[in-house]
Parts: sequence; C-alpha cells; structure tokens
Amino acid sequence: MDKSLLQLKKVFGTLKQYFVLIIEYVQQNMKYLLFLIILTNLCYGSKLVFGSNQFDTIQMYANYERTIDWWLALGRFSLVFMKRIFENGILSVYFSNFLTMLFFVIAALSWSFLFSTFTPLSFKRGNWVLGGLFISTPIMAEQISFSLQNWEVMTGFAVVPIAIYLFFAGDEERNFYSMFLSAFLLAWTIGLYQNFLSIYVLGFLSVLLFKIDEIISYKQIIILCLKFVITFLIGIGLYFCISITVQKIYDIEPVGYLFDNVMWTKRSIIDSVYQIMKYTKGLIFSSQNYYSSILYGIVWILFLMESFFVKSVHRIWNFGIRILILISPFYFSILFGDGLLLRVQTVLPLTFSIVGWYLYCSVSDMKRIKTLCAGILAIIILRHSQILVHAFYSDYCAYNQDVILSQQIRANINTDFPENTSDKIIFINKKSKTTFIPNNIFYENIGTSIYSIEWLSDYDRNTRLADFYNYLGYPTSYVSPDEFGRYISMDYSNMLSKRYQEYIIYSLEGVSIVQFY
Repeated sequence: MDKSLLQLKKVFGTLKQYFVLIIEYVQQNMKYLLFLIILTNLCYGSKLVFGSNQFDTIQMYANYERTIDWWLALGRFSLVFMKRIFENGILSVYFSNFLTMLFFVIAALSWSFLFSTFTPLSFKRGNWVLGGLFISTPIMAEQISFSLQNWEVMTGFAVVPIAIYLFFAGDEERNFYSMFLSAFLLAWTIGLYQNFLSIYVLGFLSVLLFKIDEIISYKQIIILCLKFVITFLIGIGLYFCISITVQKIYDIEPVGYLFDNVMWTKRSIIDSVYQIMKYTKGLIFSSQNYYSSILYGIVWILFLMESFFVKSVHRIWNFGIRILILISPFYFSILFGDGLLLRVQTVLPLTFSIVGWYLYCSVSDMKRIKTLCAGILAIIILRHSQILVHAFYSDYCAYNQDVILSQQIRANINTDFPENTSDKIIFINKKSKTTFIPNNIFYENIGTSIYSIEWLSDYDRNTRLADFYNYLGYPTSYVSPDEFGRYISMDYSNMLSKRYQEYIIYSLEGVSIVQFY
C-alpha cells in the first residue's frame, strides 16, 4: 500500500481510537459525569426558566437571514453551516440553551480526557476541579447570554481537545495527515468564533507542560514547537481560504470586524501598552466585577511560584510555558493593543480551570493541604454557581422591564398621538441605567436594558429597538442614517409633545420621537 494512503488510514484509526478511549473514560468516571450534569444544571438551568431575548438574539428573531449574512461577512462560516443543518430558519432560545448545557458537559469531559491521556495518575484524580471551575467560572455568562449562537460556540470547546490530541498523535507517529486534520479542526472552530485561536494555543501549551520532562533535548522541544507553529499557520490559512470562498459563493462583502480594532497604528505604543496593562489588572486582580476577585491573581502567582519548587529537567522551559499559559486570555488584547469586551473573553474560564486543577493536583501528596484546598474550591464553585443564577435572573428582570416599557411607549403613542400614522419611532438618548444587581457589581451585558446599551451608537440602538418592537408584535420601520440625523438635529421646543416619567414623546410629520432624560 502507498505510504501516503497508509498514513491517511492511520489518521482515521487515531480518530476512532480517540472516541473509543473517551467513551471508556466516561464509563470509568460516571460519578464525574453525574457531578458535571448536576453542576451544569445548577449554573445554567435557570436559562431554561428565565427566558430573555435581547441584543443580537432579538436581531436574529427579527431577521434571521440578515444575521446569517452578517456572520458570513465576519468569517463565521462554521456557525452558519450549523445553523443551516440544525435549524429550520427559526431561532429557539430554549433549544439553544438546552444544547449549550449539553455541550458544556461534553466539553468538560473532552478536556478532562485530553489531560488524563498526557498526565500522571495523581493528576487524573482532580478532574472534578478542572470541570467544576471550567463550567462555573461566571464570565461565561456573557457569552451564554447570546442565545443565538451559544450552543454552537460551546461545540468548539469540545472540538479543540480533539485537534490537540490529533496534533500530538501525529507528532508521535510522524503522520502529517493527522496534523493537517488538527489544522482543519482549528479552522473549523475559528469559523465558529475567532477566539478559539487562543484556546487552541492554550491546549497545546497545557499538554506540553506535562510532556516537557519526557523530551530529552532542547532541540526536540524546539522542533515540536515549530511543528505546532506550522500546524497553527496551516489552520489559519485554511480558515481564510474557506471563509473567502464561502463569501464569494454567497456574494458577501467581508467585514473587517476584528482587524479594524487594531489600535497599535491608531495611537502611541505607550498608550496601547497602558490599555493592555489596565485591562489585565481589571480582568485578574479587580474585585469590582462579578466574575473575578483577588483570588484569581493569587492563583496566577502561585502557579508561577510553583515552577521554582517543581522538579523539572527543563526548568526554564517549564517557567516559560507557564507564563504563556497565564497570558493566554490576553493574546488578542496584545494583538489589538487594547482591552476586549468581556463576552469575547472565553479563554479565561479554561485558563483558570487548568491552573486551579494543576495547583490542586500538585499538592495531592499532602493530604491536609489537599483537603483544605478541596474545601476552598468547593466553596468557590458554589459561589460561582450562585452568581450565575443571579446573573441570569437579573437579565430576565431587565428583559421584562424592557417589554413593559415598550408596551407603555406604544400605548402612549396610540392614545396621545393618534395622528402619528407612520410606523417609525425615533429614539433619542439612552434610557437611564437601572439595575437589579446589588453592590454595584459590574456586568457588561447581563441585566442591561436594550434602551441603555452603552457600546452602541444612537443610530444602532434605534435599529435594534426597531427589531425589538417588531419581535413584540408592534410593526416598526427602520430609519435611514440620513433620516435619523435630520430628526435628532431638529429643535423640539415648539413641537407637540407630552412628558412621561422617563421620556418625552414628540410628534413630527406623523413620526413619533421618544427622547429619554
């Protein structure tokens, strides 16, 4: 048999072996599976009860195909493919939220199995820490709240461990096709959400940390890293090839959504470095937000300090890999020269869970310390789950408040301005931000009114509100940028108006203008 065909056959054998072994792993760890199912329901089960449809989810409800075209323009072809296969042109948040919970469990099992394949026995006993911290780290609420894409993104977390497994299997067997398949899976996950680039790198570095002492020479380490870089670049190349081809087929103009945000060329290097450091401090060491506390910073520092005490043949490499693991949530921040939106930060939960799990297993021989750590981790996981439930309930309350406010505005227009025959509504200014969240805890999107979105321009907010009104059953037309600019520049002091508790409604040319104050 031709050597290339033989290697190709081995790839499918490796892939089959992966699924056979992971099934065996699950059968041997049924208690762990039960733990993941219970924890996932505790953290995210409220999404099946407290339904809330806001932001981008409303836009997809209002115009499904427009969102599909937008994703294609962004290069998220994998996301579009899954929508076409598994949805009938209709978005159901309950369907999406249920599958999100399912793939959370599958993803946790996938990462646990990957590390169990490459780690000593003592580390395999701490899988509950890895899965528990990954599922419960509250920053994931920001991503999960976008129900239009949450379950598809979660499948990417389950696919990356397969890609990492194939890379290391291909390296051991010297099988190029296995590495190529790993690169293709990377391209697929980037097509779901671009931040999987960082997660793929994090997976490689985490496995390398465990394998580093098995490698005899520095030359072998460098060769392995070069193979990974080549595989990584092939994956990026495949992604762009597929994305451009799909955009050409569907005649979609690409959008520079990501690289338009690169700030290194738009401001001084000092300012960019300052913004990165500010973002890093806020993400890891701040106690002002709901997902983080000084505990995260302590865990980061302990992970680095532990490298000075661990017995390692390649101590410098060990320390360097740990640094690269810890900065994995900031790869895109470094690339852009700026901070990121919290919903993009899908790498932090996995980084935190890997680091926490590693530290816990490192003290496995010290029973008293291990017991103390287990107790602390259990409390952290329970507190995280409580924060998640509260976050989703806050979102539910904010959503219902928006529904009530929209009904009131529409009723006031119909009652007090019957001459307004146009179905256009112009919204000026943001609504004053109200919150159901105690103690000034910070959320980026969770619990925020669609009338108060701070990261949108006034015009974009109008477009989303038109979608929201249409979704609620109140036919509302979009206004063009020129129309919007003309209306907001007018003097309303002498126009027919009526003041309400939070807003004033003006009447002009049969159009309703709602101004918040």
